[in-house]
Amino acid sequence: MSITFNTPTPLQKCRFRGIDFLLKRDDLLHPDFSGNKARKIDFFLNNIPPEIKAIVSFGSIQSNAMYSLSAFAASYNLGFRYYANHIPKLLKEHPEGNMDLALRKGAEIIEGYEKLFVGESELLIKEGLACEEAYFGIKKLALELIDSLGNKDYQIFLPSGTGTT
Repeated sequence: MSITFNTPTPLQKCRFRGIDFLLKRDDLLHPDFSGNKARKIDFFLNNIPPEIKAIVSFGSIQSNAMYSLSAFAASYNLGFRYYANHIPKLLKEHPEGNMDLALRKGAEIIEGYEKLFVGESELLIKEGLACEEAYFGIKKLALELIDSLGNKDYQIFLPSGTGTT
């Protein structure tokens, strides 16, 4: 299965507390990959070497990136192993949120970074998709904005948990 983000997302005119702004609707890219996570995962969608059999990552137990990577791995029939430093007892007993969604996509979630292991046929993707390959999708977003907005002067606000975007 191949997933691509070739169609630019629309800009929606919005108003909040008397301030007009444009909202880039990257939530419409894909049901499993939206916003900055979709942009950061874009490179990997068609550039996983054939010898790679699984994705390995790490981070927060309710990370959006964890869910996006689990959906990516499931879509491409790859294994997915995710390491979280700590998993609260309540979540272990009753998974919810992104943890539950990732588990439903087949993620193997392991507590403890010290257990992190990356095998020969596995690809390590850093926490929050904070990796060099994210540049590809972020650049694509920038070019879409330039195409849509032209030479007008705008202030741009982006989400940035790991600082990658």
